[in-house]
Amino acid sequence: MLQILQTIGLIIFCAVVLILAFYLLRNTKIMRKNIKKKSFIIFVLLVGVGMFITSNYVVTEHLLTFQSPESVFRYTRMGTIEQILYGDDSYVVIYTRRDGTDGYFIARKFEGRYKLPDSTRRVAHRQDQMGIFRADHVRNTDDHYIIGAIVSAERELDIRDRYNEEIANIFFEAQHLEMTDMYSIWFIMFAEDFTDDFYLYINGERLHIAG
Repeated sequence: MLQILQTIGLIIFCAVVLILAFYLLRNTKIMRKNIKKKSFIIFVLLVGVGMFITSNYVVTEHLLTFQSPESVFRYTRMGTIEQILYGDDSYVVIYTRRDGTDGYFIARKFEGRYKLPDSTRRVAHRQDQMGIFRADHVRNTDDHYIIGAIVSAERELDIRDRYNEEIANIFFEAQHLEMTDMYSIWFIMFAEDFTDDFYLYINGERLHIAG
């Protein structure tokens, strides 16, 4: 409810500013020289569009924050949360949709508040006999996440960091492939201290994400 009231207040503020701009311009020397009505309408429309874009950015970046990842999920998605991963300045919500399919979103967090889902930028990709892997960077942070998909005869994966230690901040799920003895496994994990030479150990085999 607080976010809705804040949004309504911002829209009212923008409308008031637009009306004031209209009256100020109407009394200027330029307006008294009978500028064509069409040009003025175009100007007002451009100002309105600019204010809409600005207000949308302000709402998204500064007003629309939440107390928890669960609150963000309820605001943006429908389904059941399976797990939440936390980075330094971001978080991931992994969930199951109502139709039974899997989904996830990545978003930023700041000073104890949680923002809406963000766009990420893929910074590394690898595809070979081991599977498909990519690294995503969360914009305006130093956080990275590794997403991977593997077909394996083992239902469990042993994924370790470069120091050969178990990774706690990870989610993975395995599904049995019908009429085979294989499993389709996907995982997502927070990649602490990601660099161009970042690598993991998967079932004892060293894997460079950047290829």
